[in-house]
Amino acid sequence: MFTSIFKWTNLFTILTKFLIIILPFYVIIKVYSDKILDLGFLGFFIKEFIIILLFLTLIYEYFFNKKNKDIQFKLDIIDYLIFTFIIYGVIITLINDLWVKSIFFGWRYDFLWFVVLLIFKHWKIFLKEKTKNLIKLFMISAWISIFLGLMVKFVLGEEILSFFWFSIDVAQFWFWWGIPIYQWVEASWIRRFQWILDSPLAMWYFLILFIWLFTYLNKKNLDFAFYLGFSFLSILVFLTYSRAAMLWIIVWIFILFLFWITKAFKKYKKAIFYFSIIWIIWILWLSYIFQDKMVNVFLRPGSTKWHFTRMETWVKRFIEKPFGSGLASAGPAYRNIISGETTLETDRYYIPESWFVQILVEGWFIYFSLFMAILLNILFNLYKNNNKYIWVMFIWVLVMNFFLHVFEYTYITILLFLFLWLFYNSENLQKRL
Repeated sequence: MFTSIFKWTNLFTILTKFLIIILPFYVIIKVYSDKILDLGFLGFFIKEFIIILLFLTLIYEYFFNKKNKDIQFKLDIIDYLIFTFIIYGVIITLINDLWVKSIFFGWRYDFLWFVVLLIFKHWKIFLKEKTKNLIKLFMISAWISIFLGLMVKFVLGEEILSFFWFSIDVAQFWFWWGIPIYQWVEASWIRRFQWILDSPLAMWYFLILFIWLFTYLNKKNLDFAFYLGFSFLSILVFLTYSRAAMLWIIVWIFILFLFWITKAFKKYKKAIFYFSIIWIIWILWLSYIFQDKMVNVFLRPGSTKWHFTRMETWVKRFIEKPFGSGLASAGPAYRNIISGETTLETDRYYIPESWFVQILVEGWFIYFSLFMAILLNILFNLYKNNNKYIWVMFIWVLVMNFFLHVFEYTYITILLFLFLWLFYNSENLQKRL
């Protein structure tokens, strides 16, 4: 495994490995590049540069090996849907007199991961590494990132991140103030687990991706070590104090019970008994610790009201621009367009707290329909290939995007769609795995 990581194959494979390794550390690399190395946008867009290089090397590999009869680029419905989605988004943007900057950030936030999916969907014989090794490579990098995050959370303290130019203003709002060292749970003094990522929500998203791949790799070996690792990771998900994360834990425990409890109970009766005791103790301990803060920690009415208030603004946006307002005109991307004018009111107006509402605002029903058609096509193929682990996880991420904008964390979404290519097409699926 380690030998193959550093073995020279071709540039496309090397860049893919490099992208997988650095993305779990992308935020701190971005901050370090901007604040310490003074690289400005070069550090901010490092992943975009790598993806562009991947695309260029793909073209090179194709023309260099075009005489190879095994190399065939066949377009299907998902390709045409993505191409149409991108072209339509650009057209709506131009109609609204928004130009290069809006198109660039729209590309970054609306469909960069679709480009990644297309690149890896069509790699054919160019990627000279087993896909299972690529997953393991990500897990090694992610484990290191999580371990360092635990050191910061429980040993060194989040304040140490200020030496890496994270913001010490934990209540920061303004776009240009930087990434806070941690976030509070509202109306309490609880620091949410986020490590070096943008927010606790990003940490939740990252951990779900990790647990998904961890479960997939161990699906044929659900032993004591798996349940131990799964329980540990679930506790970390809980420490983000995201309501979505807490609901996710409940759903996944139910799924594990539904699919594997009969088999696991026969083989690991004692292990299941001990884990049940541990989880009961854990729940009772949490109930005791948060007995005076249960509403604030788990329901957070102020945050819930704020989310619904933001989502109400889509009606006003539709009345103003009934055929769509263009790329980067809704959602977090807008801060890159009018960052100097950002206020609490404009933030509420431009960020609807739902990725799907954001797509509706930007391109109205046609843009939204294309977006849904792409996602449903992927889901259909996952289901057809009987990849229940991947199918359930992807549905959950999409459901969360109805109420949040988790796709905003592009470095994680890129990883998500990069690995989806493993399961998208049934052709040669078993050979690739």
